[in-house]
Amino acid sequence: TDDNVVLDMDTVIAALQARAGHKDNFITCPTLNWGMKVLRSATPHMTGNWSVSKEEFDRDVMPDFCIGFLYVTTPKVGAALVQIALSLFNQTEVVQIEDSLITGVLRERLPHVKIEMLETPGIPSLWQKFFTLCPWMNTFKQTFFNSMVMSKRSSRSNVHYVGHITNPGVWRFFICLHLEGLFEVVDHLLPGLVPTWMWDVCVR
Repeated sequence: TDDNVVLDMDTVIAALQARAGHKDNFITCPTLNWGMKVLRSATPHMTGNWSVSKEEFDRDVMPDFCIGFLYVTTPKVGAALVQIALSLFNQTEVVQIEDSLITGVLRERLPHVKIEMLETPGIPSLWQKFFTLCPWMNTFKQTFFNSMVMSKRSSRSNVHYVGHITNPGVWRFFICLHLEGLFEVVDHLLPGLVPTWMWDVCVR
């Protein structure tokens, strides 16, 4: 996890204890991203930190990965990930965001390592997995109703990524995330139609 994340440690520990006895070749997290489209544009302010060029990552869809606010693995898997990273990027500077790189790009090169949701005890499994079927619902749950990550904010720009549903800063992040996605579609179809001042609404 990051140093600017506040966790509900009781829930995290209970969730890990509930999965005790499972195989140790795993990466687990409360928020999984399935089939996420790669962000290409450097224009957006809120999502610009996660944008990569075609030269940096030539696929159009990210491998399944864990959101970096919180994920858990074992020392054995961690060591294997390091070895994969050394073989791929020994002479190359890495620019990709670390959560999709570590739990997605590197992890998929270890076919024996399973990526799975860290489920909250006491909540039906099917209900938790239901939210992952739709990216919008998954983001809404991750942002406002995260049972393990109580808050998360950017150290540099004070962007609120996770928090209470009454927090205006968290709403700004959530709305801008989707607003910039809409702008990207419009800009792709009709380049230059979205004026700069509209992009600047979501400046970090």
